[in-house]
Amino acid sequence: MNKINTIVNMIVIGGFVFNDQPLNSLISHIQSQALDQSHLPNTIKFIDINLFNSPFTLDTATKYVAQIITAQFSQHPVIITAYSTGGLIALLLSINLPHLIDKLILINSTPCFLSQKDWRGISKKDFTQLQDKLNNLSLPEFISYFTRLAIFPSGEKTTPKIKPIDMIPIDRLPIDRSMYKSIDRFKLCSQHCHKDNLNNWLNIICLTDMREQLKQIHCPTLFLNSDNDSIVHSNNRPSVYKTNNFLKQYIMSNSSHAQPNSLELIEQINNFIYADNHVQYK
Repeated sequence: MNKINTIVNMIVIGGFVFNDQPLNSLISHIQSQALDQSHLPNTIKFIDINLFNSPFTLDTATKYVAQIITAQFSQHPVIITAYSTGGLIALLLSINLPHLIDKLILINSTPCFLSQKDWRGISKKDFTQLQDKLNNLSLPEFISYFTRLAIFPSGEKTTPKIKPIDMIPIDRLPIDRSMYKSIDRFKLCSQHCHKDNLNNWLNIICLTDMREQLKQIHCPTLFLNSDNDSIVHSNNRPSVYKTNNFLKQYIMSNSSHAQPNSLELIEQINNFIYADNHVQYK
């Protein structure tokens, strides 16, 4: 339900490899609301995390985004919407700048991307394989491999074994192809991708575990996860949310990592944005 006179100031933080296309439906929706309903200037700024020049750390990347927030949104709290790897920046922002963060939305993200003893994630073997592909394939080949892995649902025997030089035709994949066959994978790719910064992000992903930091978040936070995400596992999160009543999770149906269900995505975020800021989730 919308509040007619609500201004939405939103920072949208992208993910590893991708530009703003996986979140295009959300951005267009927020913009159309400003034009069609509230007539107020919704401000949306997209930040491409692939533009950072190596070497950089999670802290320096977060400081860069923090400077944008303090420079452009210091008068009004901002909603942070982050996709995939961008969620690590968003979590750190919510801890470092709690007075400037109104709400936090994490889409197909996780506080810990790699598998741990009590946590499902990317296995060490699969992560090493991903690093090897980045180092040994050409950049276009790696982008083709990674984006296809992210677009198609998990659980398909063909997906993890797809090779850029021997692609299985989309019309032969044993899935519901209607959601995916029209996607141009290279249109999802950030123009700022190069091997150094992608390797830098993989190193950050490997070293980062922010599960304990979830306890420090004191703003309403919504995790939106896809039910068939080949990169982020959604079935081990409920126990984490019990550590903080500000945290909430919703699983989007018929969704993959790079192709969330746009109808459910918009519905959940729309309800979340216009909910009472001080509500704690049980």
